[in-house]
Amino acid sequence: MSVGYNIISRDTSKIFKLTDKCVLVTSGMYADFLALQKYLKARLTMYEFDMERQPSTESIAQLLGTTLYQRRFFPYYCFNLLVGLNSEGKGVVYGYDAVGSFESVKYASQGSANALITPSMDCVFQGSIYFLLK
Repeated sequence: MSVGYNIISRDTSKIFKLTDKCVLVTSGMYADFLALQKYLKARLTMYEFDMERQPSTESIAQLLGTTLYQRRFFPYYCFNLLVGLNSEGKGVVYGYDAVGSFESVKYASQGSANALITPSMDCVFQGSIYFLLK
C-alpha cells in the first residue's frame, strides 16, 4: 500500500477471495476497498444462507456492478477487477469503473502501474494470437 512515492505497508493485500471460484482485485483507496469488501461479504453470506450454495461468478459480477452503481453519487474510490471461473469452468475477467459500469474482458489491469503493464499484456496476449493464426 503506497501514497505517492511513500510505501505505507508492504504486507497489505488488495486481493479478496469472495468464493471458491471468484476473487476481487482492486486498486485505489484502501478504506473504500475494505468497506466494499465488508458489504460484499455480508451479501454473499446472506445468499449462501438463503440458497444453500455459493453464487456463480456471473451473479457476483452483477452484484458488484449494482453495488457500485448504488453509490454513484458518493462512489467507492476504488477500481475493481473480478476474476474467476464461469459456469463452464473457463476463466473470466470483469473490469469495473468507480460507478459500476463493467464488461467481460480477456485480460485487464488497474492501478498506478496500468500504463506500464497494459502494453506488455497486449504484446503477450495479442501477439500470441497473431502467431497462432500465422
